[in-house]
Amino acid sequence: MNVRLADPIRPPMPAPLRPRLERLLPRLEGRVALAVPPLGAPDSAPLAGAARRRMARLLLQDAAEAGNGQVFETLDGSLLLLGGLPRLVRQAAAALEALSGLRLGPPWLLPRDAPALLAWADHALLPPPLPTPPPPAMPGLAGLDARLATLAPERLLRSCPLRRPLKGARGPDL
Repeated sequence: MNVRLADPIRPPMPAPLRPRLERLLPRLEGRVALAVPPLGAPDSAPLAGAARRRMARLLLQDAAEAGNGQVFETLDGSLLLLGGLPRLVRQAAAALEALSGLRLGPPWLLPRDAPALLAWADHALLPPPLPTPPPPAMPGLAGLDARLATLAPERLLRSCPLRRPLKGARGPDL
């Protein structure tokens, strides 16, 4: 039997941020949004590189969780806090400015500043979702059965059946 792999599955593509924000905005009256540009590594900043990114994310996440908001990270490294409580977002922005040396713009008050937020989101892409990890390995035939059950054979394998010549039939002469 001749078996070969089918065409590889295309990797997930980045998703635009704007449609997600449009779905969430009607529920965010009285809340704020704050955009943080990608954090570089200026020499004058107290934290550098990856530590600064983690600190910024944590500050924004804390402010977002208190108001049932969310933090989005875009492909270019920008962060967006959406749905935070105004006082907590201002505090997080002040701390972030002190740690990063950046001057952040004022938070957008929702729904009043929704057009400005959506204009910012027009150019923002979310990273593609991470692939799902394979199921944990189980020993023996039970593990093989479990792994086979997770496969989609129509997407992974394509077969080409072999044909046997009939008895007495002549094939091409070599």
